[in-house]
Amino acid sequence: MKIEEIKANKEKRRKKLERNLQMIVPQLKKFGALKIILFGSFASGDISLRSDLDLVAVMPASKTGRDWLKEIYQEIKRDVSCDILVFNAKEFEDLKDKRVILRDAIKKGIVVYEKRG
Repeated sequence: MKIEEIKANKEKRRKKLERNLQMIVPQLKKFGALKIILFGSFASGDISLRSDLDLVAVMPASKTGRDWLKEIYQEIKRDVSCDILVFNAKEFEDLKDKRVILRDAIKKGIVVYEKRG
């Protein structure tokens, strides 16, 4: 594959990821998301042809993160691979300093949505 072709394919992938992010965030907001953090290769700009979307979704404490996860993965529409780490607000507060992946997401990621109030 030529360098120009690789660059063009990476740009196509970037656009597809961006389109999916714009599709997923409103869906998570409809579920009641309190905060959504984008992290990983797309957030850092280090996109490869196999990059996916990596998100942390902080949801209301009315359900466990596991219950939210099941519901979200059944309902959410996307056409790209997407890893969504789902926590309710209490779980997120309890684990944000304990789990390396959460610390990295908070430190290096981009908050793409945060509910006000």
